[in-house]
Amino acid sequence: MFSAGPAEHMGRPPKTTEAQRQFIHTRLVKGETVTGVVRDFKVSRATVLTVRDKARP
Repeated sequence: MFSAGPAEHMGRPPKTTEAQRQFIHTRLVKGETVTGVVRDFKVSRATVLTVRDKARP
Protein backbone atom coordinates (compact mmCIF):
# COMPACT_ATOMS: atom_id res chain seq x y z
CA MET A 1 0.00 0.00 0.00
CA PHE A 2 1.10 3.52 -0.68
CA SER A 3 1.11 6.17 1.96
CA ALA A 4 1.09 9.90 1.48
CA GLY A 5 3.88 12.01 2.85
CA PRO A 6 3.04 14.62 5.46
CA ALA A 7 2.46 17.38 2.87
CA GLU A 8 0.87 15.28 0.14
CA HIS A 9 -2.81 15.96 -0.53
CA MET A 10 -5.07 12.94 -0.64
CA GLY A 11 -8.48 12.82 -2.24
CA ARG A 12 -10.29 14.55 -5.03
CA PRO A 13 -8.79 17.76 -6.45
CA PRO A 14 -10.79 20.92 -5.66
CA LYS A 15 -13.08 22.33 -8.34
CA THR A 16 -12.10 25.89 -7.47
CA THR A 17 -8.85 27.66 -6.70
CA GLU A 18 -8.26 29.49 -3.43
CA ALA A 19 -8.71 32.82 -5.25
CA GLN A 20 -12.04 31.66 -6.67
CA ARG A 21 -13.20 30.50 -3.23
CA GLN A 22 -12.35 33.92 -1.77
CA PHE A 23 -14.23 35.63 -4.61
CA ILE A 24 -17.26 33.35 -4.13
CA HIS A 25 -17.28 34.15 -0.42
CA THR A 26 -17.02 37.90 -1.11
CA ARG A 27 -19.94 37.78 -3.51
CA LEU A 28 -22.10 35.86 -1.05
CA VAL A 29 -21.26 38.30 1.77
CA LYS A 30 -22.29 41.19 -0.49
CA GLY A 31 -25.71 39.56 -0.85
CA GLU A 32 -25.51 37.78 -4.19
CA THR A 33 -27.59 34.63 -4.39
CA VAL A 34 -26.08 31.17 -4.40
CA THR A 35 -27.83 30.51 -7.71
CA GLY A 36 -26.16 33.54 -9.31
CA VAL A 37 -22.72 32.43 -8.16
CA VAL A 38 -23.37 28.86 -9.36
CA ARG A 39 -24.22 30.10 -12.85
CA ASP A 40 -21.16 32.36 -13.11
CA PHE A 41 -18.64 29.80 -11.89
CA LYS A 42 -20.29 26.77 -13.55
CA VAL A 43 -20.00 24.66 -10.41
CA SER A 44 -22.63 22.80 -8.44
CA ARG A 45 -24.77 24.38 -5.76
CA ALA A 46 -23.13 22.04 -3.24
CA THR A 47 -19.69 23.42 -4.15
CA VAL A 48 -20.80 27.01 -3.48
CA LEU A 49 -22.52 26.02 -0.23
CA THR A 50 -19.36 24.22 0.91
CA VAL A 51 -17.30 27.37 0.23
CA ARG A 52 -19.86 29.42 2.17
CA ASP A 53 -19.96 27.03 5.12
CA LYS A 54 -16.17 26.64 5.39
CA ALA A 55 -15.72 30.42 5.45
CA ARG A 56 -17.93 30.80 8.52
CA PRO A 57 -16.09 31.25 11.81
